[in-house]
This record gives sequence, C-alpha cells and structure tokens, in this order.
Amino acid sequence: EEQSDKKDSAKPPVAVEVLQVSPGELTEVIDVVGSLSPKFQTDVKSQMTGLVREVYVTECVSVRKGTILAKLDAREEDVVLQKAAADRAAAGANLLQAEASGRRAEREYRRAVNLKEAGLVTQQNLDDVMTAKEAADAAIASAKAQANAAEKGVRYAGTRLSKMVIVSPMDGVVADRDINVGDLVGEMGVQKPLFRIVDNRLLDLTVNVASRSLGKLRVGLPVIFATDAFPGRIFEGKVAFINPVVNDTDRTIQVRIEVPNQDQVLKGGLFVKGQIVSGTRKGVLQIPRSALVNWDRNKNTGQVLI
Repeated sequence: EEQSDKKDSAKPPVAVEVLQVSPGELTEVIDVVGSLSPKFQTDVKSQMTGLVREVYVTECVSVRKGTILAKLDAREEDVVLQKAAADRAAAGANLLQAEASGRRAEREYRRAVNLKEAGLVTQQNLDDVMTAKEAADAAIASAKAQANAAEKGVRYAGTRLSKMVIVSPMDGVVADRDINVGDLVGEMGVQKPLFRIVDNRLLDLTVNVASRSLGKLRVGLPVIFATDAFPGRIFEGKVAFINPVVNDTDRTIQVRIEVPNQDQVLKGGLFVKGQIVSGTRKGVLQIPRSALVNWDRNKNTGQVLI
C-alpha cells in the first residue's frame, strides 16, 4: 500500500478545460460540382444566300432584340419587290375596271327586267342581259383573286427582302462573330453561325446528385457555391428542375440550378463547387471541433470513434 500511494502521489496533475454541450441547429447539405452555362443563348444564321454588304457589331457588344447585326446585298430582292408592287398596282386597276363593268351590267339587267315587265323587250333580250351580268360578276371575282395573289406576292417579296437584314433575336452580348464584308453566307449545306448571342443575366448550373439523396431534393431549394475565379465570394441559386429519370449507368439524377446574375459577374463555362441546402435539424447537440482529440471513422459501422 505504501508503494502504491507513493506512485499515485508522483503523477502530475492534468489541466482539463470543460466546455458545455448545448443543442443547436444543423444544416443538411448535398455537395455538388459543375459548370455554369447561359440559360439563354442562340447562334444567328442567315436564312438567305447572299454576299455580306455591311457588319455593324463585333464581339463584346451588347445588343437588344431587333438590333441590326449585318446586311446582305439585297439589290436583286429589291427588284423582285418592285416588280411585285407593280403587279399589285396592275391587279388593283383591273379590279376597279371589272367592278365598273359589273355595276354597268347590273344597271342594264335592272332596266331590262323593268322593260320586260312592260312588254317592251323579249325574253331573249332579257337572257342576253342576264348573261352579260353573270360574265361581269365572274370578271370581278377573277380580278379580286388576281389582286389577292398580287398582294401576297408583295408580302412574300417583302419578307425575303427583310431577311437580307440579319437582326438579333434576343437581348444579350455578342460572344462570337464569324462574318466579314464580302463573305458569301447562307449557302445550302453550309449553314454556319454568323453570330453567337449570349444572355448572362440568368445562368444554369447542371449537376449530378446520387440517387440516395433523391428524397431530400425538391424544386426551390437554395444553393450556395463558390468558384476559384472569385476567391472568398459566395454565390446563390435555387433548384429549378429535377430530372424525372435516374441515370442507369451511375445511378445519379440530373439537377438544374438557376443562378441570377444581373451584374453579369459570373460567366458561362466557370467551374464551381457548391452545396444544395436540403434542410435543417434542430436540437442537435454540438461540441467544439477542438474537443475531438483523436477521431476516425469505423468503416464497418460508420460510427465516429473519438
């Protein structure tokens, strides 16, 4: 006993820091990685074949929907439109003439009817006037059809002429320009893009999430992420679409996240790392990380060993 007491008294005292364990709120997240891409972008092509006469924009220029990007040589289309307009004018004149003849035939027919009732003309005379009236009505119908066709011809020629002017179909920024004055564009089988318009104000982040997390996903969940292009900055988005089909190769589900980008700081193509905030748990006991002197995860049980 005396030896045991001596050994105990020889042990130096150990300083211990005591911390209080308190319940708190734990945020549950799903880690994701992916690349940003513009939600809206388009490749502008020419519907018509022709030589480029003017180019009005280049890369990095902001454009609005309807902004003129380039013009093709439209001299031939302009001549076609002028001819169509002349045909419309001629068809209109023919219609006026046919209508005048029709009114005259109508008057002759009414006069003949009255004379027949008075016994002053024969039935043959009345039949001849009736035939003339029917011919005049047919001439009016034919003239109206010709005038209608001429009007459509003008519209068609005008549409073709308008297509010689290449305009932006949306608001955005010119990301690429592959057109110069003198180029021949719109050739059959060579429909290459002339411009690429990108709208960076709303981006998509497409990620793949393991199917075991499917129960935690829902549209509208907030997302936070960061990118090496802007160290220290945190950006936000929200889940906009969850693919209804699980990939049978790797058992993941595709999730599309919408990222507002009104200041257009972020660019399409940036690689990002983030987290989908799937929920929170309240009343979870929390201890400081410094209290974990030594820890490891048991591969068999999944428990944390301290």
